[in-house]
Amino acid sequence: MLLNLNSTKESVPLTDSLRYRKVLLIEDSPADRMLVRQFLSEPSRECFSLHFAGLLSEGLYEIKKEIPDIVLLDLNLPDSSGMKTLKTFLKEAPDVPVIIMTSLDDELLGLDTIKTGAQDYLFKWNTSPETLVRSINYAVERHTLKQFCQNYAVHLHESEQKLFNIINNSPDSILVVDDDGLIKFANPMAVRLFGLRTLTGTSLYDFLPGFGFVCPLDNKSSDVREVEFVNNEGRLTTAEVSSVEMEWAGLNVHLVFFHDITRRKQIEKELSLTNKRLKEMDGMKSDLAHFIVHDMKGPLGAVMANIELLGLKRCGNEDSEYLNLALEDIYKLQRMVNNILDVLASEGSSMSVRKKPTDVGALIAGESRSFITMASLRGIEVRLDGGPLSFPLDAELIARTISNLLMNAFENTPDGGRVIVSYGLDSSGTELSVSVSDSGNGVPDAIKERIFDKFFSTCCGASSPGRGLGLAFCFMAVNGHGGIIRVEDAPGGGAKFVFTLPCSSQEDTI
Repeated sequence: MLLNLNSTKESVPLTDSLRYRKVLLIEDSPADRMLVRQFLSEPSRECFSLHFAGLLSEGLYEIKKEIPDIVLLDLNLPDSSGMKTLKTFLKEAPDVPVIIMTSLDDELLGLDTIKTGAQDYLFKWNTSPETLVRSINYAVERHTLKQFCQNYAVHLHESEQKLFNIINNSPDSILVVDDDGLIKFANPMAVRLFGLRTLTGTSLYDFLPGFGFVCPLDNKSSDVREVEFVNNEGRLTTAEVSSVEMEWAGLNVHLVFFHDITRRKQIEKELSLTNKRLKEMDGMKSDLAHFIVHDMKGPLGAVMANIELLGLKRCGNEDSEYLNLALEDIYKLQRMVNNILDVLASEGSSMSVRKKPTDVGALIAGESRSFITMASLRGIEVRLDGGPLSFPLDAELIARTISNLLMNAFENTPDGGRVIVSYGLDSSGTELSVSVSDSGNGVPDAIKERIFDKFFSTCCGASSPGRGLGLAFCFMAVNGHGGIIRVEDAPGGGAKFVFTLPCSSQEDTI
């Protein structure tokens, strides 16, 4: 056992079996000091470092330098006496446990000291070493437990305050209700949502009678459900609601969340109506376009027939050239009319794809022939790369596909440029590949994915008006064959349209 009998701390060797206690005795009587020293010198599991102070002020000064584990305090000191001594001590050192040791054997005084804040009250001449040691140990442990509880209470209060602030400032409406639906707390958004001046103390079922069916409070938590109600201001409100069980101020409660989706529902309804109107307008547009295009076929056919009759008569070279140009324009119009009809037909019903063995070289040469005059007038080189080849396909659809690709190539090729048509089988002999290349400006990467969309066109010049249906028809025709069409950059500049068709004799539809 080591005792430090001075007011300075000494080094004390400790073992795992010893508990070290620093004790400050505020006592002016030498005899009483000696008594306490003897008591704490008895063998025990504690190792006490005992410090002395003869005045209350001296003791408080020592505490400011180094806080002891326990203080033994005499009430009657030269600079203070009675309960004033304890009150002054607790005011100056509220976090230090104190045991009153006095010569007064007064039970009422002892109770007062305990009520005031002392850990224990001991009568000097009726205290044994065991009693003093036990009192010190109990006092230290009680004080430690008290501090833990106080710190925990502070932490709990801070956590509750944070939760309260989160709930109070949440953009969603939040209610705290008990098992019976009585509202214990409502944040400002909840008050606004339900249109009431106050919600606390009212029952949730008063303004939401069917809430128990939507979000039962007997569950630990609930899924997100929708609830519709008319609030106190007469506004029809739709909200997503969910709840979770928790403890609030010592009570078992439910945190009920309301997320106002009224505006979202209104927007969804407006979008639905808008989409419905757009579909109706789209149907009207398709019907109108179909009627117009269908009615154009008759006059176009009549004009073409009359021009062909004029060509049979004897005409000068200049007249023949004009007639040929007029026929070319009529052919263009006829192709556009057919493209529009086919595109519109594909939206409402299927278009049959009838495959049969076809001479691909002859088909491509035949479609290219109609562009020879145009090419010669503009100095455009037309080259066909490929040999004799038979392949199962729908000749009419593929012929129009090639014609549309050629028309697109000529519209985008400058005078003196070139157009190349290549065709052939792949290495396995099971797939036909056809490409049409031009020497124009090419297709920007940003629009390559949209180039085959209906009514999308890259042409904006007056001399090359794009209709946005020719390439759309090409896509549908190739897709109907089970093939793929794409656009890529041509070697040396320009665009290269490539489509591939699988070898299959069965009929498909698009």
